[in-house]
Amino acid sequence: MKLVRVAFGLGLSVALAQTLVIPPAGAGANKPPAIRSSHLRAIRLAPNPQPATTPRANWLSAGNMNTAVAETGGGAFLGGKLYVPGGFLAGFDSVYDRMQIYTASTNTWTTDSERMPGPLLFGVPGWADAAICAGMGRVFVVNGLDGQLLYSAFQIYDTTAPAGARWSLGPYPATSTTNVFFSQASGCAVIGTKLYLFAGFAAIGDPNDPSLVARPSGATWVWDMRTGVWSDTGRVMTTARFWHGYAGGSQGAVAAGGTNNTVNFLPTPTAERFTPSGGWSSLPNMPAGRLALGMGIIDVGGFKAAVFGGQDSGGVKLASTLTCALPTCSAWMDANLNLTFPRSFFAWGSTTNNLYAAGGQNALGLVIASAEKAA
Repeated sequence: MKLVRVAFGLGLSVALAQTLVIPPAGAGANKPPAIRSSHLRAIRLAPNPQPATTPRANWLSAGNMNTAVAETGGGAFLGGKLYVPGGFLAGFDSVYDRMQIYTASTNTWTTDSERMPGPLLFGVPGWADAAICAGMGRVFVVNGLDGQLLYSAFQIYDTTAPAGARWSLGPYPATSTTNVFFSQASGCAVIGTKLYLFAGFAAIGDPNDPSLVARPSGATWVWDMRTGVWSDTGRVMTTARFWHGYAGGSQGAVAAGGTNNTVNFLPTPTAERFTPSGGWSSLPNMPAGRLALGMGIIDVGGFKAAVFGGQDSGGVKLASTLTCALPTCSAWMDANLNLTFPRSFFAWGSTTNNLYAAGGQNALGLVIASAEKAA
């Protein structure tokens, strides 16, 4: 395998590789080979001067994770618990390989000692920057990276299974051996009995094609839980994006912010909504672009899309929460609900009446363990 690294911009490096990884002997039929492709190194902005005044804090403490992580790619709230798999560790030099779990009723964190199957299968230390969503008692971790290379992979965490047997591997995103979806920083949403995978810094195509490269994507694929088959919906997002906020629920899926610029990572203010029947449609722009933000769908006085945290075009960490009424959404409104600690690249989740943020990067650029919940 030939590995090429190119560094440019704000600490950006791209690793290009083409290889097919065969599972170890005796791996089992449920462990298909996953494929590695190009990798976009996450943005590492030096700390920028923060605003002189900090917005009034309205979020409440949700304890501290046992291990500080950032850039997990998201998180998932299911059955009264927030699930946070993997992520980059302090210094962004290594990645984590466990599931951290927040229990809302006790306001406490635990760590499942079982390792994620991706790192075990590929012999890598951990996993990060995956698309994370949940449904039917399971947390789905789709694609992502090991800190060096970008993958097509599908890891499934069954919250109802006994300890030590919760993780498994599903079929990696592919419609054929010559059409595979590799990505980091994608989004996903479970709607009914289908999982939709969208956006990301992605390479979609034949892994043996030397011209295959990763780029910002607006593609939308679907995995049918009843058949176990991946397919391309043909629905394309109005804006290709990665490092964006995303969420899903009965109102469909929503995505906001992020970037499609691999040179200076200028964040976009655009937002959009997906329904299986109608595809993607634009929502009003946020007042300003946000990168590495959290997002949820809440039902407080009616369904609303909510965005929170992230960072602006200058790398300044944000604390504010904005909401937009669904399904029409005429404008984003300031919810007067602010994170105690401005942060970006954090894990997040939501319920019908609450929002959660955990870990991420603080105003000094440090990876933190603190977690918060909206009041």
